[in-house]
Amino acid sequence: MMDAPKECPYFDMYSKDASNISIEYWKGAKSVGMHRHKYYELFIMAHGSCKHVYHDSEMLLIPGDAIIIPADNPHGFSLYGEVAMHICQFYLADIDIEIAEMLQNDAWFGSEVAIKDTVYWQELLTMRENTIGMEPPQYELNSHKQGVIHLTPAEYSFVVSLLQQIYDEQESPNEWLLPVKRKYLEVVLLACQKALVQQNQRYQICSKKNQKIIANILIYIEKNLNSEFDFNEIASQYSLSVNYFRRIFKEVTGLAPVSYVNRLRMIRAYDYLKNKGLNINEAAEAVGIYDLNYFSRLFKKVMGVPPNKV
Repeated sequence: MMDAPKECPYFDMYSKDASNISIEYWKGAKSVGMHRHKYYELFIMAHGSCKHVYHDSEMLLIPGDAIIIPADNPHGFSLYGEVAMHICQFYLADIDIEIAEMLQNDAWFGSEVAIKDTVYWQELLTMRENTIGMEPPQYELNSHKQGVIHLTPAEYSFVVSLLQQIYDEQESPNEWLLPVKRKYLEVVLLACQKALVQQNQRYQICSKKNQKIIANILIYIEKNLNSEFDFNEIASQYSLSVNYFRRIFKEVTGLAPVSYVNRLRMIRAYDYLKNKGLNINEAAEAVGIYDLNYFSRLFKKVMGVPPNKV
């Protein structure tokens, strides 16, 4: 994990006009070290993937994932190949006071229930490390800890369309610049808040019993990552219908079972390629994939870069 330097630098706003709202479609392949800013920053992954370091945790982000970083909070990115993201920077003083107060409320970054459950999840992760000797994953716990918003395709399209409107105003300033940029931004923030609240509500309604079932299944998945997974059989072992199993799995992790396994396999494969010296064929087989064409397509989809570029 990237460490925050003792003197964590402050980054300036990308562009400044009288609105104090800045929009950029950022593309790059170079990691961004720990930094902070005096303004709030909303970023939404558009292409590729990155490891986001924030709140003493690491989280893999892929297209559709969004996070709002408050002022003065250190964070940074480790990139896997070229990444593109929509970035919006703004000051609370320049938006509606009710929305500003909403952003300052801790509930924006995760409910009290989710925060309390962090202790439970950390205990499970520690137990797994002690029993099967594996490093903790980057997302089953940290999604809540970092306040990641998993936007649906419809939510993503809506929010990005509004950000594009703000960008168009920024590039062609006129007498309507200030109110138009401000109001579009406020709708963006409300849409993100709605998505996050619904996401947290799905997590909260999942019982402790079901959370423990999913936690045990996550341990099983990691321990047997090079095997095929029959989710019908896994569900039946816990006397669950497969549809109900899929629902509570997504409530706890934020991802469907197949998406979760694919993410985990590609993260592990990346580590095998980058740090363990395995070739592409060996890395694919080590995570249970024996079709190299499929592995390469999935790797590029999840990580944003083909495996031969690692």
